[in-house]
Amino acid sequence: MSSTTSLVIFVLCILSSSYALLPNCSTISVRREWRAFSASEKSAYLNAALALQTVPSLSGKSSIWADFAELHNDLANVVHGDNSNGIFLPWHRVFLAAYEYQLRKINPNITVPFWDSALDSESSRTSPVVIDFGGYGTTSPQSSPACIIGGVMSRARPDGGCIRRKMPLGSFRSFEELESIQFTRSYATYVTQAEALHGTVHAELGGSGSNAGQLGTMRSPYDPLFFLHHGNVDRKWDEWNAAFPNALSQYPTASRPNANVLIKLGGLFEKYDVTVRDIWNTTALCYVYAPSVGLSSEAENGSGARAFWKSLRTAGASYDPSEYQLPKEYSSNSTPILFEKDPTKLHYCNPLPKSYIIQNGMNETVVRQFEGIWDAVIDFFNSIEGYISPCARDKVEKSEYYVQLSEKQQEKKYGFLYKLLQGIKSAYLLVVDKIEEHGGDIFASVMDDLEKNVGGVDWEKWRQVLGGGKGGKK
Repeated sequence: MSSTTSLVIFVLCILSSSYALLPNCSTISVRREWRAFSASEKSAYLNAALALQTVPSLSGKSSIWADFAELHNDLANVVHGDNSNGIFLPWHRVFLAAYEYQLRKINPNITVPFWDSALDSESSRTSPVVIDFGGYGTTSPQSSPACIIGGVMSRARPDGGCIRRKMPLGSFRSFEELESIQFTRSYATYVTQAEALHGTVHAELGGSGSNAGQLGTMRSPYDPLFFLHHGNVDRKWDEWNAAFPNALSQYPTASRPNANVLIKLGGLFEKYDVTVRDIWNTTALCYVYAPSVGLSSEAENGSGARAFWKSLRTAGASYDPSEYQLPKEYSSNSTPILFEKDPTKLHYCNPLPKSYIIQNGMNETVVRQFEGIWDAVIDFFNSIEGYISPCARDKVEKSEYYVQLSEKQQEKKYGFLYKLLQGIKSAYLLVVDKIEEHGGDIFASVMDDLEKNVGGVDWEKWRQVLGGGKGGKK
């Protein structure tokens, strides 16, 4: 598609003529984190998203799903990177609203959720959100992206092929890193940082270069996780706007157009063409965000990183990267903490691949500068004695909010091994039943024999685990 044709479908221009106003909101919907959805709500959303591949295209593509992905690709150099003139956040806000609008034609009860990837930052290879959307496609972080094989989304063929993802090589961005930019006073700085931070999920799940999965390309809306991920980017921007209510006045700067820039998505959002000024607040598009779930929500509501960064903001601290540095004792010896070795600590993210930076039109020097600051943020919090992040793998995976793989998913993922373990469990329970039938004396006798004849095992511990002590079955 030529650039001229692209501008017919999507136009960025200074408002010079009348346009259709946004619809009046009969209700304000609440966008929630995916894990807050019930099983039936998840099923309804996944089925509606899948059904978009059967909705006719508005521009001669294979489907309306393809319309979203190809429009995003056609306008890559307009809405991303240094050429975007700050439109990255407002444009994606309207893009998500258009996607939700189309989903509601299939199911009027649908609201686009968000994915708080920070909650999975230290558990990036076992994210229940990724699993619900079809899984990782590969079992090795060294492998190239491959077709997802789990769940409803494995049936998706939005671009004529499958949805392709890879196992992450490193972490997603943590709550602390995401929160560190929330006291940035300059919109120009904030939008640049937000785009760089958001790239980690794209690169870790999609890869980069010629063999990238959809999330690693400018056709990333072919992967439905795109919309949940950008929902979280939009949510954090909404929080930032709430902290700086006069931020709209910053939008026009020496190098950026004013807030009357018109955003048009053609038929994707019907006749509702809007300006940046119109949608600076989410309520203009008839939605608000609920707090995130679980430990992340607790942190957002006043503890840990939020309190630290808020205190800096209150004190008038600057976050201009040319001025701001964390104390040298925290950043001079940045040694990565091995992912497997310490599940109570935060871990550095991989730098964005150079090919991804180029593809997104970002300034590599600026991105690397930000990445160095975020590494220092990790060092800072890891240096605080007794501090355990709400994102720490040890904390998240033991919390009631972290949805583990269902037994059905376990069986599908591990096959014979899972069945074998289930069989061993059943056999163990039968043995315990027999022991209970014959009394504790037999139990104590068996344990005594094991302790006498099999070395290298803490049999006293096993007596407690299995319910018996030296004196017999309790």
